Amino acid sequence: MNLKLCLPAFLLFMASAIAVNIEFRADSHRIYWDSVSDYTYVVERSTNLIDWNAISPVRVGDGSSQNVDASLPTEDNVFYRLLKIPPTAIQSPVVDDSSPEYLSWIEESSDGSLRFEFYALLDSTNFADVHYRVNGDSWLNLRMDGDLPRLHYQTPALSEGDEVDFYFTFDDGGPVEDTPTRTYTVGAGGSGSDPVDPPTGSEYEDVLFTPRTPSDYSHGLTFANGQVDIRLKTGVDPEEIIVTYSINEGSTPAGKMTKSGDEWSYQISASEGDTLEYWFESRTPGHIRSPRFERVIGSAQPADIEPDVIIAAGRFRDRHENELRFDPYVDNYFDRSYFGLVLLDYGNSIDVTFDPAEPMNFVDIKLFDQLTTPHEERGIDVRADYDEAHRMFEVDDKFYWRVEPLDLGQFVDMEFTLQRTRTGQQYYTAIFRMFQGAGGLTQRVTDQEAYSGGMTTVDVYSELQYGFSQAAHNISPDNLRDFLAGKRIFDQEFTSGDGLGPLYNATSCFSCHVNDGSAAPPGSFSEMMQGMLVKLAEPTVSGQIPHPEYGVQLQDRAIEGEHAEGRGHVTYNEIAGQFDDGTSYSLADPQYSYSGLRGPGFLTAIHSPRVAPKLIGMGLLEAIPETTLNAWADPTDANLDGISGRVNQVPNPESGLTEAGRFGWKASQSSTRNQVAIALREDMGISNVVYPESDDSTELTETDFEAAVHYTQLLGPPLRRNWDDSDVLAGEQLFTTLDCVSCHKPSVTTGNDHPIAELRNQLIHPYTDLLLHDMGDGLADEVSEGDAEGREWRTAPLWGIGRTEEVSGHTRFLHDGRARNLEEAILWHGGEAEASRDAYKGLTADERAQLLKFLESL
Repeated sequence: MNLKLCLPAFLLFMASAIAVNIEFRADSHRIYWDSVSDYTYVVERSTNLIDWNAISPVRVGDGSSQNVDASLPTEDNVFYRLLKIPPTAIQSPVVDDSSPEYLSWIEESSDGSLRFEFYALLDSTNFADVHYRVNGDSWLNLRMDGDLPRLHYQTPALSEGDEVDFYFTFDDGGPVEDTPTRTYTVGAGGSGSDPVDPPTGSEYEDVLFTPRTPSDYSHGLTFANGQVDIRLKTGVDPEEIIVTYSINEGSTPAGKMTKSGDEWSYQISASEGDTLEYWFESRTPGHIRSPRFERVIGSAQPADIEPDVIIAAGRFRDRHENELRFDPYVDNYFDRSYFGLVLLDYGNSIDVTFDPAEPMNFVDIKLFDQLTTPHEERGIDVRADYDEAHRMFEVDDKFYWRVEPLDLGQFVDMEFTLQRTRTGQQYYTAIFRMFQGAGGLTQRVTDQEAYSGGMTTVDVYSELQYGFSQAAHNISPDNLRDFLAGKRIFDQEFTSGDGLGPLYNATSCFSCHVNDGSAAPPGSFSEMMQGMLVKLAEPTVSGQIPHPEYGVQLQDRAIEGEHAEGRGHVTYNEIAGQFDDGTSYSLADPQYSYSGLRGPGFLTAIHSPRVAPKLIGMGLLEAIPETTLNAWADPTDANLDGISGRVNQVPNPESGLTEAGRFGWKASQSSTRNQVAIALREDMGISNVVYPESDDSTELTETDFEAAVHYTQLLGPPLRRNWDDSDVLAGEQLFTTLDCVSCHKPSVTTGNDHPIAELRNQLIHPYTDLLLHDMGDGLADEVSEGDAEGREWRTAPLWGIGRTEEVSGHTRFLHDGRARNLEEAILWHGGEAEASRDAYKGLTADERAQLLKFLESL
């Protein structure tokens, strides 16, 4: 059997053999999992991790994804777990979606002892007895132990081939009820986890496993002739270890353990059947402060605990979370300014391994107040005092510490201070937060509604202009290394010596995508376009081709000795309008002109000005399965809802195959790789592995190109803000009522085959379908890209849209930045979105404000 739990505030507990997820719906929680054929499943709920109640009918696995809906709880904290029973163990008849009165099964240990399990599915059940006989002998009638609804009884060791008849008696609210009698043959079936061999007679010696890390340890007992050796094997040798113990809840003496070889031991006198409680504490390094272990002398050795392994990574920080200089990147951020973190979560302790990319003089671990709730109840400017600070001990340039004792579900947060050996510079880290036993990290905010990018979602603290510039929260150490290398390429100012030009629109990725955000059009007629360019095409009888003189875009800059192709200018005419309630508005209609052109050939060109979009979440959009996009598409409006989204089928420049377009204002690129490659070539004139030059001109190396792609893929979307505000919730409902969600799809789960593991199987909220939609004459530019026609535009993702001003310093939206705010962006919608736009115009002023507040929360 395998259990899966959910944390307070609905964070998922992870277990090794089965993955359970929770979807937060308007009227319920949906618990879903990938089932195994013929296994039996029951979902339970608790508010205290002690009292559990079944909330679902019995489900029988068929190999598909299964789910159960749970009504919304009234309590603040709720826990879920999934009971999974192998088919070889089930002893009661089960039918899918049935509601039997009980489940029962048998677990067989390696010595042949049987553990009868009884799970009561009636609230009226107060007890259960098991009746069994071996090889036809007399019946034994025994009251089962444990806490309802789950009871158990363990038999003595039996022999292979023994036939055990058994049945149960239980209280069903009236007269007690007997179950049918069944027969079990020892050694011929059953479940079990191959536990360690039990003691033989009154003498035994536990096997001590090898510690996994220097901060790990194992412990056990040797019992013979009335003497117990309490034994300990450590991953690193402390100077001294103290063991404290008690027998049958008596006094608690302590003593120094004696070391022999790779083990420590301490001998006491005890008798078989005594209850021994013991715990350890080490000196220098003092990483062991163990929980209390309890053992009945003569009982079997407990099975070794397999920890949850949590892999994380972080970069060096100049200051702490609530201080300035936290969110920016430190100087020389690409020069090994990162570390890996491995957390082994045993349920009652955590082994911490801090693995910096280069040698450190020291690393300190700071443990903050370890509560059962995270820090979201605290203002970000209120820094919690840490409870403990320890100098981690070093082994082979890695740093270790063990955090214990801990309780299942306890909230733990840790921060590190480190000093670089080669410079003596001291740095800090983000706080790493987790619930004990959860199998993964959480954040300061734990409500999943705020996680726009699933587990890639990032929190932003002191300097909000860097809200789009953070690596995915779940990034691994190797990927963080490549991400930082890619950021160096992204920030680099290219010159002709680096391959820039000879014609170009920008000298760096950053100059268009400032802070990885979106660009705005020029503020005046005389201002140069910065982060804005003009797409070009030449009309022909059969369609459109790149302009024979200017190419696919107007390049308004040139290296020394060359001449730019010309430059664009923009002015605006105001278009007056009115809401249904009589409130007036005005839209800015852009008018474009051009100067300094190379020649009259431009007169035949079709042109389309475009601003640079924000970059967050591109890897997640890339990870959405193409089958999902095809399922969303409705090119002929078969459902007659007025929405006819299409997938833009575009060629892959490397393979030549046709693929679903995802990136660019008209979805003209199918992958982040292709998008980065075309931007390098067209915007900066830099050749690369996708678009190489035939001569010996300078080309971006493959290593640098791949790093730039990596950076683009792993920019994490920021957490939502005010997602639970009443006006925001009302606006979200209006967003649905106005049918904006037909194109701006709120949620989707990424596929499981993306090359970057961090992007797989993430429930994300990008608010896009990545499809082409006819947006009407008002936004048409008549430039075709792939299958996209002039009136068609890709649905822009909305995540992060509420942070545009603080990141990019403006509130301009749409493909050419004509909309001066979110409301104008809505009012420019036409074509397939015309009905939604008109419905928005029909809202009251308060309702319009609520819908805008919802968008700002994204």
